Order: sequence, then C-alpha cells, then structure tokens
Amino acid sequence: MPDARMTTSPHLQLGRFQSSVVFALDLAHLTKKDPRVRGKLQEKRATEELSRQISSCFTGNADTFKNWVDERSRIADRMDESDRNGGKKVWTQRFLDRHTSIILTDLQTLSIDGRTVQVNSSMRQPGGGFADGTLSAVDYRITREGILVATYTADFDARSHEIRGAIDTLAKFRSASFQTYRTWLIEFFSDENRRNLLATTLGLAMRPPSEIGQDELRGLTHFHSFILVEGFTSADTGPASATIEKVSRSAELAEILNEATWFSSYASQYRQEVGDKQIGYRSDEIYVTDRRTTVVVSERFWVDDDPLKFYRADLLQVIEHHISRLALMTQMSEYFGDSHELRPLTVEPAGALPLVLAGRDNVTLLHDSLNYGLLVRHGFTRLFASQLREEMGFPESLGVIEKRVADLSEAISLKSSVTSASNSGKLAARGNKLQTISLITAVIALLASIAIGIVTLLQPRDAAIPPQPTPSVSTPTPGPAGP
Repeated sequence: MPDARMTTSPHLQLGRFQSSVVFALDLAHLTKKDPRVRGKLQEKRATEELSRQISSCFTGNADTFKNWVDERSRIADRMDESDRNGGKKVWTQRFLDRHTSIILTDLQTLSIDGRTVQVNSSMRQPGGGFADGTLSAVDYRITREGILVATYTADFDARSHEIRGAIDTLAKFRSASFQTYRTWLIEFFSDENRRNLLATTLGLAMRPPSEIGQDELRGLTHFHSFILVEGFTSADTGPASATIEKVSRSAELAEILNEATWFSSYASQYRQEVGDKQIGYRSDEIYVTDRRTTVVVSERFWVDDDPLKFYRADLLQVIEHHISRLALMTQMSEYFGDSHELRPLTVEPAGALPLVLAGRDNVTLLHDSLNYGLLVRHGFTRLFASQLREEMGFPESLGVIEKRVADLSEAISLKSSVTSASNSGKLAARGNKLQTISLITAVIALLASIAIGIVTLLQPRDAAIPPQPTPSVSTPTPGPAGP
C-alpha cells in the first residue's frame, strides 16, 4: 500500500482539540499468582466487603497512601454548578451512593522524553516533546471493585492542525501517558509499607509490580481515548464547506478514530459506516465511538458561558466507568475460565460452591453497575453509554462470563448429584447388609428356639415327673374296755 503521506495531501484540517487517555488495570493482577488469593478476591467482591476495605485503606492512611478521597462530593458539586448554569444533572443518587471511585488528590505529572511536566504546564519542548499543548489533568482512581484507573488529559490549543500532525500528536501523547502510568504503578505499589498495609487490610497477598514486565502490563491494561474537537476546516475551499455532514463521513475523521496515516485509502463504505454511528442530536455536533476511541466534535465545548463545558467531565466519567467495567469483566472471564480450582472440577462440590456463588453475585453486581436507566437521569448520556458498550464489545464479554459461571454451576450440580447418588448407593448397600445380618440372626434364634422345644418334647415323661413321698398310715390305739 503506498504511503499516503507521500501521495496525497489532507483536505480537512483540525481545529483546537483536547485528548484524554484512560487506562484501567484490575487490582487482581497485583496480587500473588495464587488461585486461592484470587478466589478470595472474587468472594470479597461479591459481598462488597472489598469496597469497604479499599475505602478504609486508601482514605484512612494518608501517611502511607497519600491523599485519597471519595469522589462523590466532587461529582455532586459539579452537577450543582452545571444546574445553576443551565446545564444538566447527569448522575442519579444511586450512582453517587454505589459507584463513585476514590481519587488521588495530590498534584501529578507526566513524563515526556525523560522530562517531567507538571499539570497546567506547557508540553512544548525544543527538539522533542510536543509542538504545542498543555497538560490539563492527571488523575488516579480506584473503584469499589478494586480497578485502578488512570486518566491523562492535554489541551492542544493551536487554531489549526494538519490531520497527520494531529494523529502523530495523539499517538505520542498516549505513549507518554502509558509510560507515566507504568512508572506510577511501579513506584506507588513497590513501597513495601503500602503493599503490606494493603495486604493486611484486604487479606490478600500482594506482589511487587516490578514482576510485571512492560509487554505483560500492556496486555493486561485496557485503554480508551477521548478526543474532543472544536471543529474542522477545509484547507481547499474554506471553513463553510467543512459541514458536520461532510466531516462525519470523511476519511480524516476515520483516521482520527483509528490513528491511521493512510486515511485517503479508506473505502467509502467504511466512511459511510463511521458516519452512520454518529449520534449527535444537534446539527453542529458529532458523537462517534469506534473500538478504542471516542471523538466528539462541537464548538460549544470551548464557549465559556455555554453549560456544555461541564458536560465533558460527565462524558469522560462515562468512559472511565466503562473502561473499569471492561477490566473487571476480563479478569472475571479469565478467572472462571482458567482457575484450577474450578476447571476441571477436581474438588468436592462443597469446596467450589462458594466461588461459583460469588461469580453469580458478581455478574449481578456487574449488570447493576451498567444499568444506566437507574444510574443516569440524562437521556442522551444513556444513548452515548449504550454506543460505548456496543463498540467495546460488552454484550459478547458479558455473555462469555455468564456462560462460564452457568457451566460451572451446572458442573457442580451434576457432580453433586453423582456424589449424592453414589453415597445413597453405599448407604443402601450397607442397609441391605445390616438387614441380611438381622434376618440371619432372627432365623438362628428361631431355629434355636425350635430345637429347644423338640428336645423338651422328646424327654421321658416319668423322668420329667419328680418322685412323690409315700404317705404314712397311722394304727388306732386300743381304748379301755367297756363296762
């Protein structure tokens, strides 16, 4: 395939844009590679005991864990501010009560080519770094289920960007974010005091993150990019021709979604499919998700007095919540598919039953955490979340987990039935044996009784009657003679 850089020039150019890269890793991968440890983690999640212990450990030990706080009040305050400015209150009380994360409030940094950049600082660097851009935010969270979520956000505020240059910037920012994320994981969880306190509080044996190689970590980590674009302009015929209809089916938008540099070679059918995914209500906006990237195009996000500026934090929160669910589902699927304690089923049903019940409870809790009919009060946000789940492959992933847990439940039921039948057979055989012994004993007793009777009847009757004493006869004594 020819290099599009050499054979074509981009037709559309990108205006200002903001990029957020979200990473998620299940805490299970920082525990010992012991099926008993990870099985215990599943059981703790099922009872929500893990949520209480994580909160206690991270928020109650500032000297060891730094400054972590429940994000609930921050979200509530943002919704109130949005409401006062004519915006929407997106989240329900149920979401605030059950699904907010714990967030690290200490000022964080980003590492770019070995240079440390503080939040709210420029990422420009002569001979390296980025041509423009400001690091806007670095956030580390842990969910109630124990999913570590890291989000890095940068603003690229040049009025115009060549598409290929923007693609290079997005790829480099994601790469720098991943390296920073890996460094943070190693530094934070290599602290022995933290790891020991975490192990003691959670009752789970932890391992040093340095044991996880870079390639392994890359495979265990899920990510999603959120790109918020002010708009597109036409380099050939002027801004007026860069309509939303044209942009939504453009090769340039497809390139941003896929970070590919050969956008001119995209087939018209694929560009049409991308356009068909567009769910924006207004004629001046685009909302589209494809696999690991979401692109939103709307000038209103850059208008200071437009309440939509509050909404980008809600959109990012939807993505963070879903990427954490994806990490959770992946770990559950691997555990219930690969655990030696469960597959093949070599243990007694009573031993495996708690783990399977925990799996069923965790599936129920997972569905609850994705029920946006109960968690979100804003209709369009529910539509956005629905598209996100579809593109991330949630229906298939949930189906795999549900089938594995159902198969294990059936396997336990079958083995329990076989074991019960076998035990019943043994008891029946033992009962039959006892009955046989009892019958033989009764027969012997009867025969003995009969034998005694016969012997008695055969004895001589005289011998049977003891001799009687001879009665004595008295002789009358003669009396005196009469007159």
